[in-house]
Amino acid sequence: MPDRYDAVVVGGRCAGAPLAMLLARQGLKVCVFERHAADFENRSTHTLQLAGVRLLDRWGVLPELEKLGAPFLTKISLILHGTVVSGLPWGSNSRLSSICVKRTALDPMLGALAIGAGADLRYHHDVRDMSFARGVWAVSATGPDGIRSVQAPLLVGADGMMSSVASNLDAGFELFMSSITFTLYKYVPNTVGSECFIVVDDWGAQACVPTTDGDMIYVVQRPSKTFKDFRRDPHRLLKDGAARLSRYVELPREAEVLEDYRRAVNQPTFIRRMPGNQACLIGDAWSHKDSVTAQGITDALLDADLLSGIVAAQPTLDDTFETALRLAWDRRTADYREEVQRAYELASFTSPKPQFTEMIETVSADSTLSSKFLGLDAKTYSWSDLSGELASLSGGKGLVPSVE
Repeated sequence: MPDRYDAVVVGGRCAGAPLAMLLARQGLKVCVFERHAADFENRSTHTLQLAGVRLLDRWGVLPELEKLGAPFLTKISLILHGTVVSGLPWGSNSRLSSICVKRTALDPMLGALAIGAGADLRYHHDVRDMSFARGVWAVSATGPDGIRSVQAPLLVGADGMMSSVASNLDAGFELFMSSITFTLYKYVPNTVGSECFIVVDDWGAQACVPTTDGDMIYVVQRPSKTFKDFRRDPHRLLKDGAARLSRYVELPREAEVLEDYRRAVNQPTFIRRMPGNQACLIGDAWSHKDSVTAQGITDALLDADLLSGIVAAQPTLDDTFETALRLAWDRRTADYREEVQRAYELASFTSPKPQFTEMIETVSADSTLSSKFLGLDAKTYSWSDLSGELASLSGGKGLVPSVE
């Protein structure tokens, strides 16, 4: 007979694991099925933006993050088409800032926190079947000891871009845009200390960000249309990229060596619809945008926090729960659309219009505006607030490019 739970979560990484922890803290019985091992390396964003770090602090688990050994950023230098915007995101302080952590360290930490809170997290369990009847979800997963079947009134898909939950429930798209970039990244010796350097221009994007194990992550991102050129002569791309970035930061020799580079080729931008019937999608299963703004982990944590709050307020999962869920994700979708458009435009790597150049130069010259601008990707400051301030500076015209 299937085991009974209050919630079953498919996917136990940066979305599913914190959700399971939060629900278990509420006293709910939670089962999590994760296809891979705890330390499986996801080829994805590594950065926890400041908004995500704040959540970990509010949840009382920041000490666990600090134990992983990655430094909190003390300075970000964002070079947009030759103009440097530097500082730290709005809301940073001597204790809290953005941080970059290898997924082989972060994901096991989040899983351990979920288990410590009382969640039943099962690694190496691949979900094969799910069905809904009489207000209950039945989910079966294949694991090392055979098939395990569970039942729960709430089903959550936290299983990434290629979500099996979204596929099984035929969740359509509110928005979909094809991938326009590909990404290469590699762990190399840290030459930036606790600082971060990001360069974005017509060529593409590059970043050096300190991470765990005394390394930094070196990232190269270019338009998808150039991927064939990369495959024909990868060494030339790496050499050209290193020469460009060396104007701002010293790169170790390993940055020019192809060995050990990870690739992320398919990076579509999308927002899926919520499936209903006491089912919810969070993290990359619900939405994904080009990785140029490095917000994926933070988005997943925000989704987990939002859903756990709705469950806490509507524990009976009745029509009131469905209404609250729909309204909350309608608001989340509206906010996300603006972020998606801004990220997509940044990832196009096209020459900026004069209005954009003027705006960045104005921001660069003012430390407070720089902090607020960096707060956009850190998700601690809104574009609407910043655009209002910039419009005020320019008398209501001429300085604020549209993100529509």
